[in-house]
Amino acid sequence: MKVFQLLTLCSAALILSGCTITGMGENQEKAVTQLERGVRVPEAEIAKIGEAYFRQVVKAMETGDHAKFTEHYVVEYQQKITADVFKEMSANFRMGHGEMIQLKYLGCINKYSGKILLWSAIFKRTPAVNEQLKKSGQDPAKIPETESLVQMMIGKTDKGWKIIRMSVQ
Repeated sequence: MKVFQLLTLCSAALILSGCTITGMGENQEKAVTQLERGVRVPEAEIAKIGEAYFRQVVKAMETGDHAKFTEHYVVEYQQKITADVFKEMSANFRMGHGEMIQLKYLGCINKYSGKILLWSAIFKRTPAVNEQLKKSGQDPAKIPETESLVQMMIGKTDKGWKIIRMSVQ
């Protein structure tokens, strides 16, 4: 099992996104404590934790806050995403994603010693995206906002439960 955890942590270093958690309510804090102790936590509680992680990472991308972006990620990821790399990631994210207007939980998948959480997120289109649509001959007003698939894996490490990877597709 240790070998698999090591491989999982190494693969996490290759993913270019991250997460943190702040402003949790009492129930979310209780669930995090239970996760860190290795207690079986109901899926609804894990979903609340994951949602808080995702909302924080979106905020960190919007504000360019590197420390908040990497705060609760595995160490290997924190080392890989330098301030300069994050600056570029954040700029690209803001160019393609406006304000998040909807987040819908889709489910949780057990993955070895971790959990993969899935959401559908809808962001307002940015002016840059609208310009690209116009250049391709489309009318942005006639095209509905598109959904993005959010996938986040959390797993147990030697320092407790951490975000291993996250993507917005």
